[in-house]
Amino acid sequence: MIVFVTVAVSVLLTGLLVSVAPLLGWFDRREGLEYRKPIEENIPVVGGAAVLGAMALTSYLDPGLPIPWSALIGAFVLGLIDDFRRGGLSPAVKLSGQITVATLLIVVPGPGFADHTSADLLTMAAVALVAMNAVNLFDHADGMAGTACGIALGQGSAGFAAAVGGYLPFNTFLRNRKTFRESVPLAMLGDSGTHLLGVAIAVTPGAATLLLVPLLDAARVIISRALRGQPFWEGDRTHLGNRLAGIGFGPISTSLVVALLVSPPILVEMVTGSDDSRPVGLVISVVLYIIAVHSTRGYVAPALQTREAADRPPSMPLPGEDDGSDEGPQPEGDSGPAEPRVQVRDRWDELTPSRGGDEGKPRAGLGADPGLPRPLEGQHQDQIPAPPKSTDGSRHQHPLTGPLAAPAAGQGSVPETIGESD
Repeated sequence: MIVFVTVAVSVLLTGLLVSVAPLLGWFDRREGLEYRKPIEENIPVVGGAAVLGAMALTSYLDPGLPIPWSALIGAFVLGLIDDFRRGGLSPAVKLSGQITVATLLIVVPGPGFADHTSADLLTMAAVALVAMNAVNLFDHADGMAGTACGIALGQGSAGFAAAVGGYLPFNTFLRNRKTFRESVPLAMLGDSGTHLLGVAIAVTPGAATLLLVPLLDAARVIISRALRGQPFWEGDRTHLGNRLAGIGFGPISTSLVVALLVSPPILVEMVTGSDDSRPVGLVISVVLYIIAVHSTRGYVAPALQTREAADRPPSMPLPGEDDGSDEGPQPEGDSGPAEPRVQVRDRWDELTPSRGGDEGKPRAGLGADPGLPRPLEGQHQDQIPAPPKSTDGSRHQHPLTGPLAAPAAGQGSVPETIGESD
């Protein structure tokens, strides 16, 4: 009964907050982070608030459930500030806030933790610090963090899992469609939600071990950033969820992949009926994660992956990247403006038919008439001058290109009907 009521309240709260988010400006901030946040639509980051409200209802319906309200609220407020601040909090400030939240679990854990020793509280605080960052990094694609946290919390608190479950549809299959293939979610967790769920996982028995896959993905991404010489805290689009999106996986299929990766420990325990078999399930999760990463190898994110790429002009390739040109190294220094001869040659090549015995045939990219004048750079189609005609009504012929291109612009316009080329 508690689970059903919690899910219903979570759904209602999420829908309500999505409706009022435009009035409050409660959207994901992209300023300064466009290189890894390509979506331009305003997406409400109200998932954390909805989950927190549903958790409060769970605590009311089940008073015996230990909930560290000081740490949960502190984590939510820290993430909320990061959500609203332009460009987000700096890494140092965010880490300091996370340490403060973890300290609250030791200083004021709450009445439900009276039987915990100092060592237990210290361990719980350390797990919370790691979990906040792991969940935050895993929230890089729709459905990723919500699915993983919902499964993990279900091990020790069905009410917490139900609170996440009510939000999850707004992040997966309830979406605003941009095109036939592209859509954006109605809501996201935001940093307020990921920090909140990180603390909730730390205080829920048996949930922390199910964060193995998010930790593996975070470790892989951080190591790859270090190998590229990129600061490990600077986000990019090389996470597992980004790679799955690159091969065509949508939010629902991505959520199913996450469930497959996270759930083996639970399934193994159900089959064997013993908690001692959890390490076997964790090994299976690791193997499945390696297979998923290997299956998406070579993926290049559709958005710019690094801040260096975002600051680079579009015509300039990254170091070691092929620019698609066959030209060799160019001399350094200012070579001055291009010679007119080069421009005339390029223009001549456009108007001149092929030489391989197919004179009179249109070149690739031109129309049926190879002698038809083409607009110059910055010239509108209507400004193309008409070819001059002789006294007998026929066009003057150029020895190579057929109909002679017109003289200077302004001496007439192209007629609506033009005869076929000779």
